[in-house]
Amino acid sequence: ECKTCPSEAYCWGGNMIGPRSSYWRHSVMSDNFEECPNHSACEGVDPFVTNQDLKGECATGYTGNLCATCASGYQEVVRYYCSKCKSDAVSAVILVVIVIGVGGLLFLVVRSALSQGSGSDVTVYSRIFMNHIQFIMLLGLYAVQWSDETGEMIRFFETVGTITERILAIDCFLETGGDMPVFYQKLIIVALMPIVIVVCARVIWWGIEKSGRTTRDAAHEGFLTTITICLFMAYSDVSRKMFSVFGCQKIGDGNYYLVTAMELQCGTAQHITYALSVGLPGIILWTIGLPFVGLKTILKNKDILAHPTTRKTYGYLYMGLRSSKYFWESIVVYRKIIFMSISLFLGFFGVVVQILVAI
Repeated sequence: ECKTCPSEAYCWGGNMIGPRSSYWRHSVMSDNFEECPNHSACEGVDPFVTNQDLKGECATGYTGNLCATCASGYQEVVRYYCSKCKSDAVSAVILVVIVIGVGGLLFLVVRSALSQGSGSDVTVYSRIFMNHIQFIMLLGLYAVQWSDETGEMIRFFETVGTITERILAIDCFLETGGDMPVFYQKLIIVALMPIVIVVCARVIWWGIEKSGRTTRDAAHEGFLTTITICLFMAYSDVSRKMFSVFGCQKIGDGNYYLVTAMELQCGTAQHITYALSVGLPGIILWTIGLPFVGLKTILKNKDILAHPTTRKTYGYLYMGLRSSKYFWESIVVYRKIIFMSISLFLGFFGVVVQILVAI
């Protein structure tokens, strides 16, 4: 039986058929061609050469299903986009520079909150800016065929806004090919990030207090201010990572694979273990728990929100809002949760349904 050549493929007659650039297929026995999330990663086949792998080729640095996995020696810069690992020394220097840069930014925001109160322009605008880029980043979770310009903008904001991912750009240092894939290694690390933030903030302010540079009460205020701001900035990254272990997509061979780690099959014993032992507790504790604790704290102190101490410690969550809408930031946070949930759990119904529900 003869079939019309698919628009996504080159056909030479008989069973000689291969994917065009930007497309991929699971095996040479399949006539189902799927569009790659990163078009440049899928080179397809050469239409002028017949003696080649008709499954199609991935670009250098890419491998696996839909050519969406970074090959050994490469690391993910933003989702589905890879870059070659530098030497260990250069990678270590880059990581240190990123940590210092992010730490310096947090220092300026925290210092501004403590010196001027969290109603200062720096703290209010930094919260607005973070919310803005985080919502733009969420657009990248939806499988919409954006224009080249829009796609570039989303990837730019993903690079700028994923603070936790930038600090944890350690793929080149993690062991590959072992029993625990890099995705699950990073899942565990990100799940522990809020605890690390709290511990580091406690140690820093304990050291400042013991050095005699501030009083015990001032150190406690500084500690609360620091974890409020840091957890707020890391919240979206941590939540996205926890949700990602539940986001699956049907491809190629009819099996489901993780959307953010196409080489990992969903429903396996390993996947279920990490989803239930790391992903689910992370969603309950951090994605749902942190906004709840923040809202509960604001409601508890709603009568003294204008007090200087309250403004310093928790003002990052409500300053710049109308006095009657002091709780609005919690609504914004839960909207982010809903957006993430829709992108992952309604993916089976197609992008049109996702967008309609999200709107």
